[in-house]
Amino acid sequence: MLSFLFWWSWISVDTSGNSQIIEVDKFTMMELSSLTQANISLPFITATAYGLKHIKTTLTRAKFEELCSDLLDGCPRDA
Repeated sequence: MLSFLFWWSWISVDTSGNSQIIEVDKFTMMELSSLTQANISLPFITATAYGLKHIKTTLTRAKFEELCSDLLDGCPRDA
């Protein structure tokens, strides 16, 4: 779940949001394995003093690979 790390920069640690993030993470990684971009929608991910917060964005495969590059550098690759 490499992209899981990506979401922590978006929201604070919120136990009710963790399961939503994990599910979207799995779905997004599957989508990006065959597509060049994935639409991500996480309604009501957390609440602040200003109200409910939502995440609605598009993540490209290139951006995903950039975000995860440090983690992937240590992994063996197929030749």
